[in-house]
Amino acid sequence: MGKNEFLERNSQPLIYAVLTGDIVNSSSLDPKALMGILQRLNESAECFSGEYPGSVLGKFDTYGGDGWQLLMSNAELSMRAALFLRAVVRSHKIPRIDTRIAIAWGTVDEFTITSDRISQSTGEAFTESGRALKNMAKKHRMIFLHGEHLVQSGFSRGATLLLDELVRQWTSHQAAAISLALLGKKQEEIADIIDRTQPTVNKLLQRAGWRGIEGFLEEVEYRQ
Repeated sequence: MGKNEFLERNSQPLIYAVLTGDIVNSSSLDPKALMGILQRLNESAECFSGEYPGSVLGKFDTYGGDGWQLLMSNAELSMRAALFLRAVVRSHKIPRIDTRIAIAWGTVDEFTITSDRISQSTGEAFTESGRALKNMAKKHRMIFLHGEHLVQSGFSRGATLLLDELVRQWTSHQAAAISLALLGKKQEEIADIIDRTQPTVNKLLQRAGWRGIEGFLEEVEYRQ
């Protein structure tokens, strides 16, 4: 590798992922129920960070009543994290509760990052994620985009929209099983946690489309 090529490769900006979301139908919830869902998301983000060390930077943050934001230093795991958080919300027993999520890859202004208040940070990824959530069509609940300087990504807008449609079909039991599978739990472990038999867990995962989801994530995470 020549000197110029080395310098060029090492001058590339660090790429982060920002997940910006809000709770669907939050106006139909009483304040205590909404707070409970956001707290559950907060705990789930901590759990994801524990299972995938180094993937999350700072803490899960909330704003504007029903809005939330998460900064990921490992952008490659951002789709897994988004699916996990949606599964957590959709496993809730309250009907029609979901969370919209806009995933954006890009640079961030690192000097603005405050661990306890991620939503106050700035940069390309924050701007694009927030804008995408604001402009998201009502028929969509998940979208992915990346900065123009990123030549190639294993994700695509179309694939994300297909995943979105799949997620919207999950039952609460399927979502609960999927959330644990996204953390890398085996079927026997999932069965113990949700108090079901292993064959039942297998059926829940199959009907939720886990085989395709798992294959997609393995492909895009491996390609990065």
